This record gives sequence, C-alpha cells and structure tokens, in this order.
Amino acid sequence: MLDFIVRNVQIVDGTGSPWFIGDVGVAAGKIVKVGTNLTVTAKEKIDGTGLTLTPGFIDIHSHSDFSLPIDGSAESRLLQGVTTEIGGNCGLSPAPVEPERLDMLKKYAGFLTQDLAWDWRSFGEFLTAVETAQPAVNFASLVGHGTLRVAAMGFADRPPTELEMNHMKRLLYESMEQGALGVSSGLIYPPGCYSNSDELAEVASVVAPFGGYYETHMRNEGDDIIQSIEESAEVGRKAKVPVQIAHHKVVGRYNFGNSKYSQARIMALRSEGIDIVCDQYPYIAASTTITTIFAHWAHEGGVDGLLARLINPETRARIKSEVLSNMDRTGRRFDDILIAGVSGEANKRFEGLTVTEAAAQAGKEPCDFVMDIVVEEKAGVAVVTFGMDEADVKHIMVDPLTMIGSDGISVPLVGPGKPHPRTFGTFVRVLAKYALEDKIFTFEEAVRKMTSLPASRARLLERGLIRPSFAADLVLLNLNTLADRATYADPRQAPAGICKVWVNGQLAVSDGKIAPTRAGQVLRLCR
Repeated sequence: MLDFIVRNVQIVDGTGSPWFIGDVGVAAGKIVKVGTNLTVTAKEKIDGTGLTLTPGFIDIHSHSDFSLPIDGSAESRLLQGVTTEIGGNCGLSPAPVEPERLDMLKKYAGFLTQDLAWDWRSFGEFLTAVETAQPAVNFASLVGHGTLRVAAMGFADRPPTELEMNHMKRLLYESMEQGALGVSSGLIYPPGCYSNSDELAEVASVVAPFGGYYETHMRNEGDDIIQSIEESAEVGRKAKVPVQIAHHKVVGRYNFGNSKYSQARIMALRSEGIDIVCDQYPYIAASTTITTIFAHWAHEGGVDGLLARLINPETRARIKSEVLSNMDRTGRRFDDILIAGVSGEANKRFEGLTVTEAAAQAGKEPCDFVMDIVVEEKAGVAVVTFGMDEADVKHIMVDPLTMIGSDGISVPLVGPGKPHPRTFGTFVRVLAKYALEDKIFTFEEAVRKMTSLPASRARLLERGLIRPSFAADLVLLNLNTLADRATYADPRQAPAGICKVWVNGQLAVSDGKIAPTRAGQVLRLCR
C-alpha cells in the first residue's frame, strides 16, 4: 500500500519536457509509481486537479551551513519549495577548523552568524552537528578554500608554504572522505583573495578522484569579468574538475550589457572541453558583508587586523581614499548599499536604510559612517548592494547552462534585520515572474533549472526528477496564485501558491504552514 498518491495532477517532471496529466504514488520516502489512472491503494489520496506537481527545488548555492545547526526548521526554504540545500559556497564553510585559528574564522563569519556552537573540528563532525539539529530539508556541502586557508595559515597575504599547502590538501582530502561535494573559493574575500590560480588548482585537484567539483565566487564580476571566467576555467583545467561559477552576474553601471560576452565565453570554454556552468539568483541586488568595500590589503590578519587599521588615523585615511577612488571609478554609490543586518542594538535603527540615509541620521560623511559601524559591530554588518541590470539578469537566466541558486540562508519568517528577499522568494520568483509572467522560458525549463540540473552538478543521483525510485521530494503548486511576495523593504514574507511540500515522502508544508515533521537528511558524496 502506498503512503499517498496525488491523482490527476499536472506533472512537471524536472527534465524540461512538456507537462502531462497523471498520478504519482509514494511509499517509504520514495516515488514508486508514475502513470495515468493508476490502480493502487493508498493511505491518503490527494486530488491534484488544477494543480502542478514538481520535484522539490534544490538550492545549489546556499549559506544555510551557518544556520541549520542552530535551527533546523528551514522555514524560509520550505515555504518556497526548497527541499535540498547545498552549503559551503563562496570559499566559506564552518568546517574543518583548527582550534588555534578558530577564533579568526568565527570573527570573519560574524556577518552570517553570531550563534554557532563551533563544537566540531572535522567536516564530518560538522555534518553530524547538522544531523543532530534534525533539519527539515536535505543538506549537502562543499568545503570552503578560505576556511582551509584560515586553518592552515590564517589571513596571511602571501602564497602558502609547502607545509601549509599540504595542510590544506590533507584537510580537504579528509573532508571529501567524510562526504563533502567539492571545494569552493571566494576570491573577493580574504583570505581567498590572496591566492592565485596555481594555488587554487592544486587544492582543487584533491576533489578530482572523488568526482567533486570546484565552485567559485570569481575574483571580479565587473570590469574584469572575462579574465575572471578565464581564471575559473584554468583552475578547472589544471585540477581536472568541473567548474561552477557562483551567482553569475555583471556588476557596475559601466558594464551593463556585458552578459552577452560573459555567457558567450562560457559557451566557448565548454566547446573547448571545460565542464563549466553557472548559477544565478533573480535579482538586481547582491548581499554580502560591508567589508568588501575595503581593499584586500586592509584585511590581512583577519577581522582584528582590519579593525586596527580602521582605528589607526594613517591607515584609515588610506582606506578611505581608496574606497572613494574605487567608487568613482566604477560608478558605485553609497545610495546603492542597503544595511541589512547588524548585531548591536545601538545600530539596529539603521537596518533597512541606505548608507547615505544612515550616515545622514548619524551626522557623518558616508565613508566615515561605514568605517565607524564596521568598528562598532566588529565587522558584523550585512548589506544588500544594488548594481546589476535587469536585462543582464534575464540574459544570463535564459541560458540553458544557468541553474538557480538563492545565495541565501535558512531563517525564520519572524526575526531581526532585513535580509535580502532572495532568502524567501528566489525560486517562486523565477517561476512566477520570469516563466509565467515574462515568459523568457517555459515553466518546465524553469523547473529543470532548479531540480535536475543542480542535482546533476552535485551528483545527487536520486533527486531532482519525478521518477520511480527517486526520493519523494515534491512540491504541489497552484499556478493561478503563485507569487513571490518578499521585497527589499519587507523581505520576511512567504510566497503564495505553494500548496504542499514533501521531503523524503514526509509532509513538510501544507497550505503555507510548516508541518511538525522534520524529514531532511544529510547527503554525503561517496566515491
């Protein structure tokens, strides 16, 4: 007997093929029957007439590795249909760690979380901590190259010694044995920004025998985007691993329209035999730590080194001069930077304001305000930054090589700050706005980009499709009411039109409400 069957439903199976009307039966956490007018018995029968059933959405680019060990409820994920998250992106993961340098990593990750227990050392122990939190979604993770570098050599602005390189490679090898999917880099962030392509390739080569992949937040997404794509491909070529370009975008007013060149270069590299693809979130604003506004040299030594330079009058003056010069060169404005979250109560009043607005309230010049709030918050300031063009977003999104990833984090609907709306609305926004409203591609293609395509990249071999023997991660939608409601001003809103979500065959969402059962699993890559 089946646990449940959804009958007479429009099935979008994740392959990109046209929808069809049929039945889907589930038992013991697996899809066991897909067909028409199935003659089976089931404990629960669900009438899918007028509704659409898809595979559960796979967020190929998440940072919930910094939240799921604290709160496994995954509310902001489940309510938009996400059933699997992949963490460890942008060069940053909570593990592995070396105790003598753990404090440096904790301080640097402060813009993402202040509440992690950090009671693990190895990557495997971290995955066990996620399991202990009983996540409501499935979870898998990469290992951050930046995290490896901190463990081996802190925030030193130099190449690693042979001993330090071997240290990084050993930690990564152990992490792959413990189930990591691959390795990521964050080349706009310290300490990743201090590395070169040879270092990255040598580290990434460790994941090749395991079938892992290399994900990169590229060194530049503006003036030098083509060079950055070339560097990404060179790392993959040397390491003999697939390459995933993170949140592909073109940044800066002077670069609007250049996505046609970046996408063309990616296609050309594939024709040269490089397995390179990308992911994207559907917004014209990014979100990160406000400290990315400062030059790389200012970050040497980690957060403590940065804060010391911001306090010292001489280095502070140099930092300010370089910030203003860079903004003038790129066309960036303080009006484009929205303060999303801080931890200190005194600065909570600035959340939701632009830097220009907050500086005016504080009676300061914008650049001085930024430097002061970074010192006051010990660098723990998250921001939303505008700097992309809608035409580029669409051009990148419609490319068959582009999959959908939120670059968000699992958080409750009720909570502090004003996170980027991508945290709550990415997947429904792609479906409702870009597929159904703007019609830049079919609904079936949009679903493929968030199901089978990321499953293939991450080697989640039994997820991402509605097919017998596959995990019963499913989303039941009403296309007539489907809508993303999260905004920059009021981001903590669940989408409309998500009727039910199942994770491993267990009901996780029903009519916009989280179910008490938590059926998520930690997924480990095996050779």
